[in-house]
Amino acid sequence: MPQASARQASHGRLGGLTGNDALTTNLLPVDFNFDSFRVWKRPIEDGENLKSLRDSSHPDWFVYWHSGMVHFVPLSDATTPPPNTCSDILQTESSLGLLSRLVEDALMRRLPAYEPTRKHPFTFLGHQDELLSDLGESLGIKHPLLAEFQIWPKYTFDARIIEVHQGSPFLAVAVDLATRWIITADLDDLANAGIDIRGLYVVRRNAEVEQGRLLGRVASVSRGQVELSEATGETTSIRSSDAMLEGRKESFARCLKHLLGERNYARYDKYRDKAMGELLGGPPQLNEFAMSHRRSPNAPCCWRLAFRALLESRMSSRTHPVAGPSPRQGNSSTALTQPAGRSTSTHGLG
Repeated sequence: MPQASARQASHGRLGGLTGNDALTTNLLPVDFNFDSFRVWKRPIEDGENLKSLRDSSHPDWFVYWHSGMVHFVPLSDATTPPPNTCSDILQTESSLGLLSRLVEDALMRRLPAYEPTRKHPFTFLGHQDELLSDLGESLGIKHPLLAEFQIWPKYTFDARIIEVHQGSPFLAVAVDLATRWIITADLDDLANAGIDIRGLYVVRRNAEVEQGRLLGRVASVSRGQVELSEATGETTSIRSSDAMLEGRKESFARCLKHLLGERNYARYDKYRDKAMGELLGGPPQLNEFAMSHRRSPNAPCCWRLAFRALLESRMSSRTHPVAGPSPRQGNSSTALTQPAGRSTSTHGLG
């Protein structure tokens, strides 16, 4: 499982850059303390559903498809090999693609409080700071629908193969921060408030992670039913309770200008810009880490280091170089720990 060394965050040497020429990144290089590892594999069967296979194999096995073969990577030590499989030894340095998916999967398992909005790369919404939660009180603006317009921090942990030096690729987790705009208001309530929502995009209110969210544009709303134009699938009509406006800036603007009026909307817009600037500056990220640590004090150190790398890349007035280690250098901030001695790992990698 991914464990983080507290030695460093994302610092190291990049080429010959020094001083003011150095480079800040939001990367957490991953170090694997084994040269090879054992997997079990078999040919994929005709019509086999990999999602169902992954679900049925969890939590003992990580399932990965490559070149017509299904690979089973053990996540625990006491695991009986899957039926009709043969064992194989994979070299760490030539299996970074598989290991990148394993790292993302491990991060999801070690941060269970954060429901992924997307699994690859691992993307989730923060829990601590909804950017506009204090807006009404701060500005003295009251409207029953105002709280339905929300902006949440959105974090992404993306395990990538990086090649700073030719011929020396390594795996690193790229940490990114963006925002997710959400409009939770009932479509009937918006229409009854006199807002013309025709032509705005709508999404499923409760979409599965792997399910497409976008439904199309609103053609009309009447009696609890939404008729769609430019539908993205076969659905051309859906219950209004099952859909909501997509959180686009144009949808925020059209709805809130009508609800608040031009003067208060201008104040709202200024407040929102300030809140987003503070998010990128750091304090809300630290609040998020503090809350996650209280909920799960045994969460991996890579969570803390991820925030550190992200904060440094956003806040630093001076830049720092990123490490470009091979797995042998032991110079990374995040490690898949195994017993000492860099031999073949026969232990679970969970």
